[in-house]
Amino acid sequence: MGGFRSPSPLIMPGERLRLLRELRERGFYVRMHAYEYLVGDDRGFLSIILLEPHRGEATILRLRRKAVNQIVEAVTSVDPSIRIVVEDLE
Repeated sequence: MGGFRSPSPLIMPGERLRLLRELRERGFYVRMHAYEYLVGDDRGFLSIILLEPHRGEATILRLRRKAVNQIVEAVTSVDPSIRIVVEDLE
């Protein structure tokens, strides 16, 4: 039985836009739609970020073995307490 996890600040639109900026400042191409982010570089897509801020969680679906640490750092820079799950889809 898991404990109660408070909602993430990423529940707020301004904080999700902040994450968008954090990712772009790290040199990524980013396409955001509500709680989903498509993250890529000049060669194509790297990952998909799925936010579940009501649960205090984020899932990173890794499409290529590159830059996942930088993506995790961008997410935790906005919410240091968010639980992150990385799943490989390669």
